[in-house]
Amino acid sequence: MDNNVNRTFSNKLLKMAKTATTKITLFKDRARAKTYSSTSTGKGFLTTTRISKEQFVDGDGVIRDYNKYDDRLHSDGISVSIKKVRDYIEYNFTAFDSWLITLTYTPQEFDFDKVVKDFEKFYNNRLTAYYMKYNGYKFEYLRLIEPYENGAWHVHLLLKSAVEGEQLRLSADVIEKKWKHGEIRLTQIYNAEGLACYFGTVYNNDDIKDKNTLTKTMIKQLRWYHYPVERKIYTKSNGIKKPPGADTTEEEKKDVLQENGYETESYRDSSLLRTDAKTGETINGINYQNFKKRANSTGEQKVVEQGTDEQEVYRRRIVEQGIEDYVAKAFEVDDIF
Repeated sequence: MDNNVNRTFSNKLLKMAKTATTKITLFKDRARAKTYSSTSTGKGFLTTTRISKEQFVDGDGVIRDYNKYDDRLHSDGISVSIKKVRDYIEYNFTAFDSWLITLTYTPQEFDFDKVVKDFEKFYNNRLTAYYMKYNGYKFEYLRLIEPYENGAWHVHLLLKSAVEGEQLRLSADVIEKKWKHGEIRLTQIYNAEGLACYFGTVYNNDDIKDKNTLTKTMIKQLRWYHYPVERKIYTKSNGIKKPPGADTTEEEKKDVLQENGYETESYRDSSLLRTDAKTGETINGINYQNFKKRANSTGEQKVVEQGTDEQEVYRRRIVEQGIEDYVAKAFEVDDIF
């Protein structure tokens, strides 16, 4: 779907209810507006309230049970967790100040709990101790443990300094010696949004029905089938913060954007629509809009430089062509995941 078609759907949704709930999330160089629209209530999606691990109250006041799943791919929380990871990456890991470290096993390791313990020993007892002693570094991190297609595990570690603006100088040889279990790959991050998109892509059942049309990213998503149901997808240090945001209305959205130093004309739009199976009419939907940080903004949010023309080409590829080619080129490897 091209951007003009997306805008048509977006405008249709926004006209449903100008008082619809709009959630604005503020990143370093862009803002994301997520608007819930509904033709039935005029106020957006009906909300639910959690009352225990097993039950919740739906929008009609009915107590219902949460669905139970035997695998993580189809669990209710998988998309929520992955979207949190995406937001943490984009907001916290700044271009050129952050690193992506991939830790692998030789031979491959299939015991998830062992991987968790190995990582804790590596990070807490060896990596941080070495760099504190010889460089005076204090780290902030986000850790993801991911399965390969065969169910073996590897670790992704995103690392930055706990000191704002400090550039870390890391050594792949040192890190591999401290890891002790196999090869490592060390890559400097220069486009956090692109990396966040790669880690944070979520597909629903309709996307993955036709196995012949699976992209590399979809295949990556299907690997969550191997993930233990009761385990966390990610862990992070205390300094990794949730991006700030505001709950407002569609009518007040422009005021919020202007006050925080963002443009009010979106540069990328997309929509998710829910239709009535019998009539085909749109019942409700979610509208996403993205707004750039103003170049002359003096707000608290620091403006992130756009970088070279070559880097801007890679940024546009995320929107125009998908992200697989972008990721491979940006990190100058065939497959870092």
